[in-house]
Amino acid sequence: MGDLFLNYQAPINEPSINNLHTLLTIVLTRPTPPTSITVLMNSLGGQVHAGVASYSFIKALPAPINFINVGNVDSIASIVFLAGAKRIAVPSATFYLHSSNRTFNGPQGIAAVEEALSSLRSDNERMATIIAQETLIEKTNIGGIFLHGRTMNADEAKTHGLIHEIRALAMPSGSEVMQVAAAY
Repeated sequence: MGDLFLNYQAPINEPSINNLHTLLTIVLTRPTPPTSITVLMNSLGGQVHAGVASYSFIKALPAPINFINVGNVDSIASIVFLAGAKRIAVPSATFYLHSSNRTFNGPQGIAAVEEALSSLRSDNERMATIIAQETLIEKTNIGGIFLHGRTMNADEAKTHGLIHEIRALAMPSGSEVMQVAAAY
């Protein structure tokens, strides 16, 4: 079999990520698996727990999974993207890194706010560890990026090691393309 491209244009949430993982599992257990697997990603982010779990799942697969940023890879989507063995961005792509956040619905007591703060700190630590492992960004610098948020174009992403290469999207003739179903 030839190259396989999985088009992921979805939020990072449990249902959408489960759809991606299911497709990866199916294609990797085919009698003749693809020569290469590349995820075409465009995502504004979503749930930290789903993104961190997806990063771990993709890194554990028995075959390398490549990623191409075809538009925006924002927030926790950047963590999933960093699981890629080879990471590419189209010239117009951007990445947005920022700290995790929490929405409160209604009044909250001290215990609930302290629990939320502890959870946010834990999420930021997990994300910072992954970013530092997979890029050229020092862990000591990630706090500042998280504090203010940082959008990077493809050139900046390459300089910081988020990607290995910048190039236009080109799928070889005969490639298989599958859509990952988005769930909201």
